[in-house]
Amino acid sequence: MTPQEPRLHNGQKGAALTVRVVPGAESDGIIAVLKDGTLKIGLRVHDMPAINKAVIAYLSDIFDVPTNNFEIVAGKEGIDKLISVLDIDAHAIQERVFAQIK
Repeated sequence: MTPQEPRLHNGQKGAALTVRVVPGAESDGIIAVLKDGTLKIGLRVHDMPAINKAVIAYLSDIFDVPTNNFEIVAGKEGIDKLISVLDIDAHAIQERVFAQIK
């Protein structure tokens, strides 16, 4: 039996982050970075489809990355989300998050 070659694919440069959304906030913004590294983000919107769109729009703005480079990998129906973002690395995300908090 001939061994099967693995199917490999080129990965794209990016990062993943965990987000906890606080709907109905007075303004959109980062409230805190939780002990586990999760970003706690307040958003003015209330309903889930609008929350998903708003969190991507907010992150796109502060990370200066197009909205189509974001994907909610997990948590589309809840307030805790895992979001992947292409064309930015974890270090750049960290710097931009801290710039928003100060």
